[in-house]
Amino acid sequence: MEEKNITLEIDMLNRVSNLVKEADERTRKQGDTYNIFHILNIKHAESIHTYVIHDLLNTKGSHGQGDLFLEQFICKFLPEEFPTKGVVTTREKYLGPVDYVKEKGGCMDIEISNKFNQAIFIENKINARDQLKQLKRYYNYGKDKYNSFKLFYLTLDGKCPIKESYCDLKKDEHFHCISYEKDILNWLQECKNIYESKPLLAATITQYINTIKTITGQSISPEMEKIKQEITKNIANYKAAQAISEVFTKINDDLKHKLDLIYIDLMSKFDESLKNSFFKFSGYEIHPYTIDIDLVKFKAVVEFGFEDMILYYGVSVESHDDEETSTIEGQLKQQLLRGEDDRRFSHDTEVNEISESLKKFIDDVIKILNENKINKISEN
Repeated sequence: MEEKNITLEIDMLNRVSNLVKEADERTRKQGDTYNIFHILNIKHAESIHTYVIHDLLNTKGSHGQGDLFLEQFICKFLPEEFPTKGVVTTREKYLGPVDYVKEKGGCMDIEISNKFNQAIFIENKINARDQLKQLKRYYNYGKDKYNSFKLFYLTLDGKCPIKESYCDLKKDEHFHCISYEKDILNWLQECKNIYESKPLLAATITQYINTIKTITGQSISPEMEKIKQEITKNIANYKAAQAISEVFTKINDDLKHKLDLIYIDLMSKFDESLKNSFFKFSGYEIHPYTIDIDLVKFKAVVEFGFEDMILYYGVSVESHDDEETSTIEGQLKQQLLRGEDDRRFSHDTEVNEISESLKKFIDDVIKILNENKINKISEN
């Protein structure tokens, strides 16, 4: 009986595999796979999503449509009137040094303010961890500065932040949770419908919509619909799919465990003085881990994680100075990321081999930063 079930599961995997191949071939021929966000490998990059949303909401954004995107956002998310005359949209708004006692300071992802002393705040969370008293600090900033404001906490699925972030604030009263999978997608779709007559703008929004559907697990093709029909055709197929799903969950758990081991091994190799400037994030199942090297003017971020059973790693730079960021990040990537094959491992590669490669990669990052005389660790 058990052997028969295994045969059924293998048979289903083969049929599903053929449907996936059909989908890949169809989308390749139609050019549907050509997506600039995917090509640049930035679909999970939180800072890039902040850039895009900020630009769309900016009345002076590169889209050239004035306040039309912002108006759609206001109509969808704000019950009260928010005039857009004299609006200023700021990305990575610096609120002053972090003070956990007074519950103030930090760096807010997006601030939109108008001349009537009203504001909209957006804290964008895709992979980054919640910070201590983060929403509480942003709320206090709004309370001190504006007559009225709305604080939005944006995540993939609309989840609530951790208690340590919002403290005594109340959800839906002091802050509001919104999601990429529903809220942002619906807003973008409405915007796209308005701009159908502007093909380039509509195409760009479509690519961003498809990117969000991918990272929120909503990218369903006709072939995927066939797979759903195959699974629900009878109880045997359903049970086979359920068994495959359980195995897939186990594989995910094993990969996450491997990432944990890699991270622990990495951290054990750094001396104590440098270790204090590093932190870890591990989120939804197999989202990236990051190691942040905090420096005086900016932060170098080494990221690693599994995607499609392949472990990848890379480096990016975060700074308030776009020109400085571009220069340093370009130099790091030019010297360290010459080819994808140099930084990819299959899921069955030994943990020690991956750890040693990542350790060398991080050492090379620090070496380049030292050569540029930008190696002083910031005090925070």
